[in-house]
Amino acid sequence: MIIIAKLIKINNYYFDNVTDYQPKLHIIGETRRTPFGGNIHTDYTNKYYIFNLKLEGVTPNQFVHLLSLTNLVFPTNGKPQNLRFSDDTDGSLLGLTFPIEVTIPVGGHDFGRETGETESYWWSMELWQVL
Repeated sequence: MIIIAKLIKINNYYFDNVTDYQPKLHIIGETRRTPFGGNIHTDYTNKYYIFNLKLEGVTPNQFVHLLSLTNLVFPTNGKPQNLRFSDDTDGSLLGLTFPIEVTIPVGGHDFGRETGETESYWWSMELWQVL
């Protein structure tokens, strides 16, 4: 499912240059068989969303904000913090009530400089919902 959000908000920073936005439900379950009948039963213990985003045309100011957000999740000293995430769809399509708490997994972000005369960047990020 691809949903293009026109605006996302992470903590207090707004980003309106979202080019790819893919929320997907991730389910972790445990499957067991009953000892006598052999019936299969799956107990879904955790259901959470993973949000894959791509931002293009990121300005140097937005780039600094994104770096500061990753620094909150992966601090050099101190305790890591969760981020507050929302988009302009209000989560109604996903059954969520925004804002929600998310985190960035290890290796869950990448960035680079775009080619052109102006200084702009692209940024891809994976956000996991915190339960």
